[in-house]
Amino acid sequence: MKKTLLFSVALAGLMLGSCSSSDDLNGGGNNTGFNENGDGFVAVAINLPTTKSTPSRVNDDFKDGTAAEYEVKNAKLLLFNGTDEASATFVQAYPLTLGSGVAGADDKQITTHYEQTVKISSSGLTNNIYALVVLNDNGQNYTVGDKLSKVLTVSSSTLKGSGFLMTNAPLSTKVGAATFDGEVNTLVPIKPENIQKTPEAAKTKAVDISVERALAKVEMGTAMTPVQTADYTGKVTEVTGVKTAGKKLYYTVTGWELANTNSKTYFSRTWANTNTWAGYQATGSTSFRFIGTKSLSDDAAIPTSELYRTYWAIDPNYDAFTAGALENSQVASTDQNTIKYCLENTFNVANQKIQSTTCAIVGVQFFTADDDATPTKYTPMTDFYTVDSDPTVVYDKSTIEKLILGRYVAANSTELTSRIDGTVSAQDLLKVTENSTVAGVVSYTVTAKTSSSHWLTGKTPSAAELEAWKAGVKVTDLEHAKDGVNYYYVPIRHFDDTETPWSADGKTTSYPNADGKAEQNWLGRYGVLRNNWYVINVSGIEGFGSATIPDLKNNTDDDDDLKEYISVKINVLSWAKRTQNATLGK
Repeated sequence: MKKTLLFSVALAGLMLGSCSSSDDLNGGGNNTGFNENGDGFVAVAINLPTTKSTPSRVNDDFKDGTAAEYEVKNAKLLLFNGTDEASATFVQAYPLTLGSGVAGADDKQITTHYEQTVKISSSGLTNNIYALVVLNDNGQNYTVGDKLSKVLTVSSSTLKGSGFLMTNAPLSTKVGAATFDGEVNTLVPIKPENIQKTPEAAKTKAVDISVERALAKVEMGTAMTPVQTADYTGKVTEVTGVKTAGKKLYYTVTGWELANTNSKTYFSRTWANTNTWAGYQATGSTSFRFIGTKSLSDDAAIPTSELYRTYWAIDPNYDAFTAGALENSQVASTDQNTIKYCLENTFNVANQKIQSTTCAIVGVQFFTADDDATPTKYTPMTDFYTVDSDPTVVYDKSTIEKLILGRYVAANSTELTSRIDGTVSAQDLLKVTENSTVAGVVSYTVTAKTSSSHWLTGKTPSAAELEAWKAGVKVTDLEHAKDGVNYYYVPIRHFDDTETPWSADGKTTSYPNADGKAEQNWLGRYGVLRNNWYVINVSGIEGFGSATIPDLKNNTDDDDDLKEYISVKINVLSWAKRTQNATLGK
């Protein structure tokens, strides 16, 4: 997962603590920096943090991303007022103009540091004051009276049309622990001593605000190849665990798309109302996974607060699956664009199911080789079949017809035997035809060889009888793949197996909760979080997927199915980056 950009905004003089009256804020008391006109100054320092890393899935692995992803086109300081963060409402906004910045050290979290002093008014600030920084608003705004938890119903493209929308990141005062006594805040409280009567004085009272992108980033890390219609001599990968008349199978990835993407998001990321997550440690893990362990204050040249990144959120449809809340449950097609963006999509363990999870739809083309020992070219497979929900065995058209015929005769042996003269098998008198012309779940017809003399007089079965007898034949999920192309869905994983260990061994349900620890053990194992960069690598295929692009809206399978046929690895990078390798059809 790539958590690529976390801006740290130090707002000197923006930390007012608990002021209980308007007199305290408008110059009537000795503990305020507002002058007799109700004006004061705050110095705003914006830090762009990141660290270099190698691909992994664990927290605190950061990457810069592209210049467009951290470009700042406009900036605003928003002030909220209330008794606490949850109840505070928006009161004022001030534009910020960022000049040239100071570069941070290469191996530290902050890449660039900006400062600006802002003149603010005490008007309307009658309670605790909190600060929010918004970069690249893309037409999205808080209106007076809005709470921090404002919901946006937008597309991902809207939030990056003129720079990527960025707002405060929820940060923790301490690392996660079984007994957590820290705080996680999104809004930054403004204390009286942080508001000064002059710009010069304000510069000495900087307060950090870290901002993050409002989108998640997903990348296909495996090279993609267009669908081939003739012999192919490029790079392929061998398929394991699939049988096809003794020949080896090979594959290429032809494209991908994101499915089940959220249509709503909070303006700023929402941490839980309690800090229960901070104490979660899965059985078999050493990680308190919801809070990082690298402080933002790791560069002496750019001092900042001793705060830690957080790695989960509540989205607007977190606790329940709502039909229609997610978009693109069945995508129309796949393409070869390497990078895609989406809104964050999170859920509790009870909803950790395919229908709730943002997935990558991966297209794969299969080939056979001219010589498995020393292949020189690969021929695309066409018109192949799977049956009985068994993705590990593949049939060509003539073979699947023979298999169905054998089952048909066995299921109707009593009726058929009574109609023939006994000198031949019923299989010699019937013909099965698989009759589809397009990809997908298909059907078959049975016809009688009416010219044969082996039918008893008047006993040749009619077409209606032959159709009715199909009811007793066990042939389920007959699926026809055209042009050797199959599709797989890959639920995007957030935390990895070191943070949320999981195995199918001994389980009758994917996420057992008899001990009440399902959330502690597996919350956040799947989902996409804003400002995280997820890299998907297809690492193998152990079975066939779907002949057509699957529709996920009614798929109630758990994200960790007890049987899978695709293997992927997903790394989330900084952004924060995690890489997921996927074995398809596993």
